[in-house]
Amino acid sequence: MPQTLPEVRYFNTGEVAINYARWEGEKPAFLFIHGITDRHETWYDVSDEIRRGSSAVAVDLRGHGRSGHVPKPYVFIDYARDMAALLDELDLAPVVIVGHSLGGLTAIQLAATRPELVHAIVLEDPPLYGREIMQNHHPEWRAQFDRSAEIAGSRQSIEGMAALIRSDNPDVPEEFVERRSQHLFATDSSVISGAMTQLTDESLDWLNEIESKMRRVECPTLLLQGNMELGGWMQPGDGVRAKKLIPDCKLETWEDAGHSLHREHPERFIEQVNGFVSGLASAGRSS
Repeated sequence: MPQTLPEVRYFNTGEVAINYARWEGEKPAFLFIHGITDRHETWYDVSDEIRRGSSAVAVDLRGHGRSGHVPKPYVFIDYARDMAALLDELDLAPVVIVGHSLGGLTAIQLAATRPELVHAIVLEDPPLYGREIMQNHHPEWRAQFDRSAEIAGSRQSIEGMAALIRSDNPDVPEEFVERRSQHLFATDSSVISGAMTQLTDESLDWLNEIESKMRRVECPTLLLQGNMELGGWMQPGDGVRAKKLIPDCKLETWEDAGHSLHREHPERFIEQVNGFVSGLASAGRSS
């Protein structure tokens, strides 16, 4: 099915310019938020089948894609503040948020701090307990993020970054190299280092902060968990931990997927998100 191409616009929050794509349609509207170093186009292959005629917005978070960069550190709560400002401007609330990874963390923070803006949230493999994974299971992942920040900050062309990625990962498909180089070229390197600082700096109590926010999420939540051994950012028991904290949470675990469920298994992703949203309407929560 051909994609319905959105209109791409900018909104200035007063602090940073946010690039976003908008599809016109009915309410309730959808807000699609990508993961770290990604861009709003990641949703194009699934957005039409999920929104099904509803209004929708897909954003480039600050420091990503065509959105503006900021001189101060990138902290998770600022992404949520940007999204709140955008929703206030567009008058689309309350929205169903579909958030991948960093986008999922942003969805939790927005639902906890501005609940009137959020109808429901879909969390795609968010790194809720990322510090534990890097400490106890995959300490090499920190080095990979540091390398990504180094490449993003190298000021090379896309082709130059592709050469570095290809050299570091000689066995990966060329499609991965091309996508990764394009994404890093469009990402402020401080985005990556900022995220790692928040997840790993023991002086910053990230675990207490995110668990506190999860307890404050009032809206229905669908949590999709990938397999850590395939690249997912959730440990086997993390979904259950989160489900106990989020008052109205449905958990689905995908053993055959890693971190990017919407890219690895788009048809199943569409099916599960649509089933969740249809359930909201059946329960009388359609607006």
